[in-house]
Amino acid sequence: MSLVIWITVFIQLISVFIYVDDSFSFAKARDLSYYKKYHKMLPTAIIKLLLLWDELGIPHEEWKQIFSSPLAVIGFDVDPNLMKITLKEESKCNLVWEMRAFARFKSRRSLREFEHIAGLLNWVLNVCLLLHPGLLALYAKTKGKTNSKGLIWLNCNVITELLWATFHLECSNGVYLLKTVSWNFDPLPNNVLQVFCDASGSGMGYWFPELLLGFQSNLPLKSPVDNIFFHEALCMGLAIWDGITCLPLGGQLAVFTDSLNTIYLFNSLSGDPGYNHLLNDVVEVIMAFGIDF
Repeated sequence: MSLVIWITVFIQLISVFIYVDDSFSFAKARDLSYYKKYHKMLPTAIIKLLLLWDELGIPHEEWKQIFSSPLAVIGFDVDPNLMKITLKEESKCNLVWEMRAFARFKSRRSLREFEHIAGLLNWVLNVCLLLHPGLLALYAKTKGKTNSKGLIWLNCNVITELLWATFHLECSNGVYLLKTVSWNFDPLPNNVLQVFCDASGSGMGYWFPELLLGFQSNLPLKSPVDNIFFHEALCMGLAIWDGITCLPLGGQLAVFTDSLNTIYLFNSLSGDPGYNHLLNDVVEVIMAFGIDF
């Protein structure tokens, strides 16, 4: 196949991308030609590729020559004009129903059923990037278990987080690829609001340099996790909440901290169970205001 790809690109000069044995590209909607073998109009680039396949004796099937806008790819609708990927409406409805049926109070499910729901949610993360916290309690509940038929009680945390993820999945509108790009760091764009956070053994605070605005507080008397890392994360969460109130809808917020654990927590949206509610609250407000942070 590597030799065939070489012929395609360097000898035939066909403008196409190839991943192992899957070929794909894009073209203007009117750029169609007639392919005799299938008695139908197809994008010109596809026909050039099929003619090469015919010359080399490589078999192909009509039903695999897919083109449209949006294009259905493994259950997602990919719109190349809007640069947007969304979950197919039928798939979304089925998934919402399945997750709600699974997340019932006072019920037990097999480890295999837990893994099935986890797999579905992981698949959804392709287009609902911020729903990762909905998996944390589920992973914690199944950690170390190996009997696929063994029954596991659904606790309150698993149910609450799954229903939280289900609600936001139902409201989701996909992902715009041009928005999910890394920012320039040095210098940051002018429209990015900056906030600096830190916590110590006695207190925590954050500071917005452009606004000449800062906040400080003693540590809470009781925390879900009793260590400095939780206080660093709490400080960042509060800074994001306050930063959002100073930004327009769809604004950008750059949060600085000297805690590598906190950076990992918020970049991955994944942590120990004690951090779940904090992550959920931050994700909730970010989705509500469309903020990129």
